[in-house]
Amino acid sequence: MSSGAKEGPSVSYSILPIFGGGNYNFWKVKMRTILLSEGLWSFVERGLQEPEDLSQLPAAEIEKFEAEVMKDAKALSKIQNGVTSDIFPRITRAKTAKEAWDTLEKEFQGDSKAITIKLQTLRREFYNMKMKESECIQDYASRLAEVVNQMRTLGEEISDQRVVEKILISLPEKYDPIVAAIEECKDITTLSIEQLMGSLKSHEQRRLTRNDQSVESAFQSKLSFKSQKSSKKGNSRDDQRTGEQRRWKKGESSKRDESKNGKSTNSEDNQPSCRICNKTNHDTSNCWNRGKPKCHHCNKFGHVEKNCRFKKANQANFSESKNDDDGNENLFSTCLSALEEKESIWYLDSGCSNHMSGNENIFLDVDTSATPNIKMGNGAIVEAKGKGRIAVKGDEADS
Repeated sequence: MSSGAKEGPSVSYSILPIFGGGNYNFWKVKMRTILLSEGLWSFVERGLQEPEDLSQLPAAEIEKFEAEVMKDAKALSKIQNGVTSDIFPRITRAKTAKEAWDTLEKEFQGDSKAITIKLQTLRREFYNMKMKESECIQDYASRLAEVVNQMRTLGEEISDQRVVEKILISLPEKYDPIVAAIEECKDITTLSIEQLMGSLKSHEQRRLTRNDQSVESAFQSKLSFKSQKSSKKGNSRDDQRTGEQRRWKKGESSKRDESKNGKSTNSEDNQPSCRICNKTNHDTSNCWNRGKPKCHHCNKFGHVEKNCRFKKANQANFSESKNDDDGNENLFSTCLSALEEKESIWYLDSGCSNHMSGNENIFLDVDTSATPNIKMGNGAIVEAKGKGRIAVKGDEADS
């Protein structure tokens, strides 16, 4: 059964890549693929084969040659439409697709000598390329693939095995564990680039996830500080408070006894407080803060108000302190500084190699000559007042 309408020839339209003078090698690969898909690449590669005397050919051969002329013209049309108006004048005199292609090839890719020079530059870039510390594995692979593709376009033979080996030896030190595992457990000679990238991306994602968790949740181990005075005696602050309470009760009892006998005396608890810090465990001449400036913003010693790090909002992230059942006070600090000096509990971040505190009373010794710069959470840079040692005691075991 035949239909009344005739079917016309099927026409396929491809979106042509446009060449404007840059990235010629990429445009060349795309255009070659389009011409191959439409059976026209042979006219670019070998050119149109013209007979010596067309009049001597039989009619069938003449018809075949005319069909080839049409295909060559179609290939030339695609090349002409694949360049911008700035590039088009360079190929206006080309009569065949091969002439137009060779003209662009010679101008934008160069002759054999120019290609050799370009390859030398790309080889040097390939050998010296390394992944940056701040770079993710995908970005580095894209940079490397761009250089490899340019080298292959210029005729350089680079196998996937060579690319795999290059990636493994150019990763930062933080990738050493996964690199060692891949070299031990997998055959690098048959390992594809896609398989390698999958393993590296999985390792990178696990590492980033662990880093995020360590930042968001500080190490949940509470450590009690020993004061400088109590640590030398081997007593904790709780023992010191208990002893002070016993002495206070004993003093009250002594007062009552002495009042009955008509006598009065000054006990240890009745000694005058320090006029600098208002504490009663030392006199003014032995005060730790003697001679230090006092901030009128936070009432702490060692700095003036204009240099106070607590004056700016959101200078440090902290949680409000609260009392435990045993009377200890808790404070959560995210690797910055505590806001009050009286707190006896500190949360330490397991991801930090150094910790900070604004309470000088907890230090066993302080080296004021060490004043490193510290980057705060909001990006500000402050200078430390010193570096020293502290004594800590855990909840379950002394350290």
